Amino acid sequence: MALSSLPLSRFRRGTRGHAGERYTSSVATDGQRKEYTSGVRKDVTAQSSPPPPSPSASLQAILGISDAQAEIIRSSGQTTKTGFDHLISVSDGGARPGASVSFTQSWPPPSSCFPRFLLHELHAAPEDVKSLVLRRPVVLGWSAVAAGKVSRWLQDCLGMKQSEVARLLLRHPETGTKSVENTVKPKVEWLRTNLNINAADDGGVVKLLLHAPPILNLSVERSLDPMLRWLEERLGVSSDEAAKIARENPTLFWLSVDNNLEPTLRWLLKRLDIKDEGIVLAMVAAAPKILSLNTRTGIEPKLAWLRDSLGLNPQDVCEIIRREPTILYKSVDDNLKPKLAWLKKNLDLDDQAAREMFVAFPRMLGSSLAENLKLKIPWLQKSLGLDSGEAVALVKRAPVLLQYSIEENLEPTVSFFRAEMGASMEELRGSVQRNPKILAYSLDGRLRPRVAAMRTRGIQPIFSKHLNPVIRWPDSKFQGFLEGFGS
Repeated sequence: MALSSLPLSRFRRGTRGHAGERYTSSVATDGQRKEYTSGVRKDVTAQSSPPPPSPSASLQAILGISDAQAEIIRSSGQTTKTGFDHLISVSDGGARPGASVSFTQSWPPPSSCFPRFLLHELHAAPEDVKSLVLRRPVVLGWSAVAAGKVSRWLQDCLGMKQSEVARLLLRHPETGTKSVENTVKPKVEWLRTNLNINAADDGGVVKLLLHAPPILNLSVERSLDPMLRWLEERLGVSSDEAAKIARENPTLFWLSVDNNLEPTLRWLLKRLDIKDEGIVLAMVAAAPKILSLNTRTGIEPKLAWLRDSLGLNPQDVCEIIRREPTILYKSVDDNLKPKLAWLKKNLDLDDQAAREMFVAFPRMLGSSLAENLKLKIPWLQKSLGLDSGEAVALVKRAPVLLQYSIEENLEPTVSFFRAEMGASMEELRGSVQRNPKILAYSLDGRLRPRVAAMRTRGIQPIFSKHLNPVIRWPDSKFQGFLEGFGS
């Protein structure tokens, strides 16, 4: 008789353990050192961990799965009779364990199912395991043996925390069915070698696996190697740059070159009316996440918003996207609209002024509203002693300031002028109000080298006296200035 035709009562075996039974566990917690002998896990430390749900209770009871939900699982055909037995049985196969059972000595037994392994060995939250079982009933029929081997290898060889292994297996349970020797280990070695991840920095591999666990399922010959080669050859980037793109955008690996990537490139060329393919390739190299977007639902709404909300003509839309391609993967409702509303309100801009500002400085649309734009006016007030009206007027005169990071650009530049050139608050405020772009000069590219060169010639840099030579003079004039002081 087919499993789906049998009544649920035929399979129910109870939901409780013996009254008064108490089960303990000495499963190692995150950070504990572990040793393995003949594949059996032993704890080096004697630290205690919270006891997992009692293995004598049915999985259905532990997870809080209702009879109606169990019936849906049974009738769905997405698990086997054995898998369904794992759900409703009071023990996970074999004899019911006694009160002195230590999971570390016997867990996982050959008959243990994958969801119980998540609960008892990795201490995954029951609600997370329940969600997995309801979403993927097939996992009820999977053995914990392979998952146990994968878990041990990830923890011992990559230094993954127990909680990280649980997170990986909950997101992508198929990983727990793979062979360590034939799949997991070779794939990790490929990632280390081809994506330039230092073998000593397993944190990089862990981060990649947690971000994109399905990568362990992909074929090296059919997916990984071809994608890396396409990035290098098609985008015209170096092997190191291709590795960096792949490292930061691993989801590209499960896209097809012929069915996804090349069609997206052709669509961008046509839709943006760009004649030079090199422009599109440069855009994609700078913002490779574009390649993973659906052109109709992921890219077209951004172009329509630029056209309709800002009133931009096709040429301006193309120019903005070319200079700031990250706009294409920003959410219109959660990102672009709030930025436009904030700028119009806080800078008192009308539609025409906002349009001109975005065309001239498109990077503003790529800046974080919470971490950059909203902080800029208060920072200018505090750092330069401006009132709110003066700060707003300054930004309207030099919108480029909104593109720069406070922590990485503006704050270090102000600190340099104060500490290295002796600028007072009043001097700095006056100079910035006269020429806001003095905050946009590169510290390492211009300011530090020139001040260091002056000191080498015995010149003490003074902000009020030497600002123009430091920031404005061309190299030839600045060099002549230095030579006037001898060697």
